[in-house]
Amino acid sequence: GLACAYAEGSAMLVISGGQLSHLPGIDTAPDLAGAERNHPRKTLKARLVTESATALPTLMRTAFSTMAGPCPGPVSIEIPVAVQGQSVDFAAVSVRASTERSAVPADQVAQAAEWLAKAARPVIVAGAGVLIGEACKELLTVAERFCIPVLTSANGKGAIAEDHPLAGGCVGQSGSACANRLLAEADLILLLDS
Repeated sequence: GLACAYAEGSAMLVISGGQLSHLPGIDTAPDLAGAERNHPRKTLKARLVTESATALPTLMRTAFSTMAGPCPGPVSIEIPVAVQGQSVDFAAVSVRASTERSAVPADQVAQAAEWLAKAARPVIVAGAGVLIGEACKELLTVAERFCIPVLTSANGKGAIAEDHPLAGGCVGQSGSACANRLLAEADLILLLDS
């Protein structure tokens, strides 16, 4: 679940009940310590906790923009039981996630082009960032210019047409043997993701 979403850059929202802070004399510290051992910190992009229902509209907007932002990932919102019984009035607003494109310095682009030209067995691995950043055309331009096979992650499927001569398939545990072999034998890997 969370670890896969974090590793693959997939947007995911988890809403949970949080601590039992509404019961007097309940110490949740041991439970939280156990949770930390069982759920490593690098499974969430952000963990948000609310102490009042009035904060929920802002917290939800923050959660959605964080999970679907330039580097997607799982976000957790914890709503303690004491807050779950509260009500709140809010004005519904339309929120569109940002699809900002990062600018890469020209000297880094030139260095990458030099490395691609010198490599004997380069591959490109396209992830979800290519799709989110609407950079499929640019990906194809680079691949065709240097005649480099394009592999995709599971979340990058669609970054290049499956029937394109340079499409090498999906990599990873559920990927193709051909794509995984191309990746294993590459002398240069250009990873394009978020």
